[in-house]
This record gives sequence, structure tokens and C-alpha cells, in this order.
Amino acid sequence: YENPQTNARYLMHDTTMHGVQSLDPQQRLTPQAYYTPINEVFRRMLTRGNLPIAVTGLGVGTLKCLAKQGQKIDLYEINPMSQGIAENSDFFTYMRDCPGSSRVLLGDARIRLAEQPQGYYGVIVMDAFSSDAVPNHLLTQEALDIYFDKLAPDGLLIFHTTNRHVDLWPLLAAQARVRGVAAYGKFFEAPK
Repeated sequence: YENPQTNARYLMHDTTMHGVQSLDPQQRLTPQAYYTPINEVFRRMLTRGNLPIAVTGLGVGTLKCLAKQGQKIDLYEINPMSQGIAENSDFFTYMRDCPGSSRVLLGDARIRLAEQPQGYYGVIVMDAFSSDAVPNHLLTQEALDIYFDKLAPDGLLIFHTTNRHVDLWPLLAAQARVRGVAAYGKFFEAPK
């Protein structure tokens, strides 16, 4: 749907927003809403050259804009219908207009990520949602083992932890402590 007050187009499923794109030509490729903190973290911390990026959860394709010109981005999505929406430029244009080359890998992200070479990605962004939560199987010890195996040395793992019922931050902070890696949280309150 389009909201004339925000001059943006949204994709909603029940109570979960899966993406938004500004209708303002000057802002249409700028990540909006809850993607703002991911974009901020990515831009501040990313010094990993042109290593490929992995994103779980396609949404409307917003995070394709994290890639630079000439950089590869793999977008993992379990729902083929999401791919059809994201790639339909009558709805959203991130997939068509953002820089970098992308491929959508359909299927369970944990299984599909495991197929990639060790140390392949400079960044992995965990942004998959089922209803209002990250699917549990993407937060297990085994899943985290896969993510760290697929990250290049000094790679960056970004988790979107929004959840109306459970605070996932302590779980991920504990996992980071066990692995001896630094964990940083960025808390963001969505505009009303």
C-alpha cells in the first residue's frame, strides 16, 4: 500500500512490515524505516573491500542497496512469492536500480548458506522474519556455526533482532562471548 503522509510504498503481511520504499525520486534508493540502523552500521563498520554480502530475508529488496558497484550480494528467501514482489518494478525498484549484482537463492537460508564456500562473505545480514520473529532455527548454535564458517576473517555478522515478545539481544551477546567476538547493539525506535 501507499501512504501519502510518508510518500512511501509499503509491503505488509499481517502486522509485519517487510519493506518500504520512498516515492520521492531523491530518496527512493535510501533504506527507510527499520533498515536505517542496518544501513548506518554497515556504512560505519564496513571496510571489507568488495567481498560478497549475504542477506537472509529478501523483503522488497531494500538491502540490495548495501552493495557497491561491482559487488555481489546473495539474497536468501524461503518464499518464492516474495521474490516475485521484490523483482516487480511496478511495486518496488530496489532490485532493478540498486548497484551491485545480485542473485536470489530460494530455500531455507541456513541450508543454502551452508552450501557456500568457507570464508566467502565479508558481511552476513540476518533479516529473515516469520510473522514477528526471527525463525528459531536461524538462531541456534548450529546455525551460528554456519554463519561464522561462511564469514571471511574479520567479517561482520549483523542481526535484525526486532521482536515484540522476546529480547534476542542477550542470546546473541552470550553467543558472541562464547566465541570471543565483539557484539554491539544498536537500538532504534520506529517513528510513530
